[in-house]
Amino acid sequence: MRLPAFCDNPKCNHIFYSGIEINNSTNATFSSNKAGPCPKCGDMGHIPDGVFNFLNNTIEIISAPNKTFDDLSKLGIIIKEAREKQWSREEIIKRIEEETPFFLSIKNLLPATRNELYGFLSLILIVIGMTKTEPQNLTVNNVTINQVVEQVYKSEPKQTKSAGGIVINEKGEIFLIVSQHGTSWSLPKGHIEEGEDIMTAARREIYEETGIKDLEFIKELGSYQRYKIDKNGKEDFSEFKTIFMSLFRTKEKFIKPIDPENPEARWVEKDQIAELLTHPKDKEFFLSIKDKI
Repeated sequence: MRLPAFCDNPKCNHIFYSGIEINNSTNATFSSNKAGPCPKCGDMGHIPDGVFNFLNNTIEIISAPNKTFDDLSKLGIIIKEAREKQWSREEIIKRIEEETPFFLSIKNLLPATRNELYGFLSLILIVIGMTKTEPQNLTVNNVTINQVVEQVYKSEPKQTKSAGGIVINEKGEIFLIVSQHGTSWSLPKGHIEEGEDIMTAARREIYEETGIKDLEFIKELGSYQRYKIDKNGKEDFSEFKTIFMSLFRTKEKFIKPIDPENPEARWVEKDQIAELLTHPKDKEFFLSIKDKI
């Protein structure tokens, strides 16, 4: 692994390759090591002090003074910028190769999709933040790339599938909408249970959330994805849903929800639906299919 050097010029703070490489080594100690000149400003820099292990593309911090954790903060600034400016995977890899060779193995772990990529960067920032809070000369402080990967797997949202529908009355003018936990509004839908197909799940969920059983299938409306809504009406990032929606017509007029977690349902005019929906993705989907109804 190539070790980084951090420019000592406070107006520069550039991270550059120190010219030193080290592999498969344990308890490697660095203290007051200079490197340079900085390719950006021409001043000298330093290699982070501390005791490190370099094994199997893993950089492990065994102990280090606060200054080394300050250097980690510089890496955090780069990652934060990448996340905020939504750099592509290729742009991030290029920046890592140029400025943070000490953490070069991170580039091999970057997810390919943008959503996963920015989530991964957020986790690295969390790990760096935790590291910075440790006291000086901590004897056991193993912060590794493997830990970051483990956190990525632990924090990945559960992938689920849901089915539901937009229900209209005989006039084709009125739509059905339900209140989840009494805190948010969405179209009737829910998880597809084991052994169910999309249509069976959609009919069951509509019945549980509205009490309406007489449903005439008209057509499929497509699918979209979003995170679930929690009991407080907020977005819950622990579950990522793929939602399949269909259009139904009913002759029933009276609504009586069966599911206690969805205590209220009502008929709403078509042009009022979007403004009542709580989740932006629900609004976006409804507006995209509104003219097809």
